[in-house]
Amino acid sequence: MSCRAWHVSVRLVAFRALVCALLLCAVLFLAAPARATVAPAKPNLIFVLSDDQRAGTLSVMPATRADFNIGLNGFVTTPLCAPSRSSLLTGQYAHNTRVLTNKDYPAMQAREAESIGPWLQAQGYYTGFVGKYINKYSIDDPTPPGWDEFRALVWQTDGRPIGDVFTSWEMREHFFDGTTMHDELVSYPNPQYPNAYSTRVIAGDAARFIAHAANPQYNPNGKPWALFVWTTAPNGVHPESRYADAWVPPWHPPPSFMEANMSDKPIEVRHAVDITNNVATLRRWYAGQYRDLYSVDDLVDRVFNAVDDNAFTANTYGIYMSDNGRFLGEHRLQRKRLAYEEGIRVPLRIHIPGHAPENIPQLAANIDIAPTLLDWAGDPSIHNANGTSLVPLINGTATTWRTNLLIENWEQYHYHALRTNRYTYIRWSHTHHQELYDLLHDRYQLRNIAHQHPIIDAKLRARMKALERS
Repeated sequence: MSCRAWHVSVRLVAFRALVCALLLCAVLFLAAPARATVAPAKPNLIFVLSDDQRAGTLSVMPATRADFNIGLNGFVTTPLCAPSRSSLLTGQYAHNTRVLTNKDYPAMQAREAESIGPWLQAQGYYTGFVGKYINKYSIDDPTPPGWDEFRALVWQTDGRPIGDVFTSWEMREHFFDGTTMHDELVSYPNPQYPNAYSTRVIAGDAARFIAHAANPQYNPNGKPWALFVWTTAPNGVHPESRYADAWVPPWHPPPSFMEANMSDKPIEVRHAVDITNNVATLRRWYAGQYRDLYSVDDLVDRVFNAVDDNAFTANTYGIYMSDNGRFLGEHRLQRKRLAYEEGIRVPLRIHIPGHAPENIPQLAANIDIAPTLLDWAGDPSIHNANGTSLVPLINGTATTWRTNLLIENWEQYHYHALRTNRYTYIRWSHTHHQELYDLLHDRYQLRNIAHQHPIIDAKLRARMKALERS
């Protein structure tokens, strides 16, 4: 049995033992005299976010699949890092956060006081953030409000990254060491971390936060805790040295790979800045991303081991997601930003103690994450979110659910789109060119049928416009 599988097995055994103990306590309680009802403790919360991980890439992540065993049909509403992250922090579409490009951190900064960190603190949580925050959060920016412990990558003031963010980077670190509060910039590698790799360092910082949350010296009132762990992986081709030659799944490019006939696509796509013919580079990215994900899976395993080691197993809930997908030659594209499936579909998985493995087919999105965390935290406020708590969907109590999502983008490409259970509709903002794909019959989006179905176009456009105004 592998080390990772062993850890998961140990967690299952520990959980079953805990269930037995709880059943015994219940019997003893029923036999005891009646006493005042005690409100259940709020759950601890974990949110692990990967970077540029497309859907269907969990095959090398057994710990992640085991720990986050509830799968959802995950999407992002803007397939770009900073706008998507602003939606994760607020529950709002990017047209409301006004973080429209990767350079718009000042728009998020203006509303950080009204975002998930402060909201969770208001619910009595000890809060921590570790990893990549938002693009262009720079060396000159202060620690955002809402975080008791905050260790985040910083950018140069012109928006360029510092180092390659895998083997060299810089972080703003705001934390209490037991006697003194620190707020400082720290460069990696350094004497303490001479062979630093960011995913591994982030994992260690996450485990340290959980230990702090269990320690009265750091969390004297025993508050429930919420930890955000946002990696830089797999956004790169910098695998950890031990995974440099690790096995990757055989690559079976879909029919849309290097699409032979692009005549159905509008000029915005045929002449896109992200068009590529470099298959060798795409193969390198394919392998590099999977090898990056081995380290992300180790991170998840280490986080849940810390949960177990500090006796939080029975009352810790979690979410795993990516901020956007990535193209690997589909429609001749690389990178992200466009509204095709490879750009907008991402892994989205949930951890609830004792919940059986399940796959939920309804459309779920980044705008639902903040409402879900707040629902678990007991916050009844809506906070002007465009998203909806996933809790009723997971519990099976949702009587209705959305059938469509707004997709929007402003960086390099300006369009609005609608993803429904069956269709993808895209309308380009400057030319009003339209795309319509029937995913029931054309899952690879090879045939643009917009001009063949004007009634469907009109209905989807009307719904899209309504969501743009929301």
